[in-house]
Amino acid sequence: YGLVDTSGKEVVPCVYDNIGEFKDGLAGVSKDGKHGFIHTSGKEIVPVVYDSIGEFRFGLAVVKKGGKYGLVDRSGKEVAPCVYDEISGRFENGLTFAEKNGQLIYLNKFGEEVAE
Repeated sequence: YGLVDTSGKEVVPCVYDNIGEFKDGLAGVSKDGKHGFIHTSGKEIVPVVYDSIGEFRFGLAVVKKGGKYGLVDRSGKEVAPCVYDEISGRFENGLTFAEKNGQLIYLNKFGEEVAE
């Protein structure tokens, strides 16, 4: 799949297996079983290297790579590396739950491990 604008000009070349719906300027894409996000301009914002990728909430999306979870922001920066066994992705009071090596921990919106 690819995308053209209203004048018929190609914005995104036909290189993706799937392109999702745009939400707040970004759309999920997949290619060869990997996932990422593109901008309405066609620029790949989050590289198509993740095994799975969730929707953005509070500016962050949960990603999975190599069986581990991490967080990326809307600029494509991996703010929390893919080292967690699980990340809830639901933020409350600026924190989300994660599990690492059998321990429950909190991550803030910057991907930092913090005490409750």
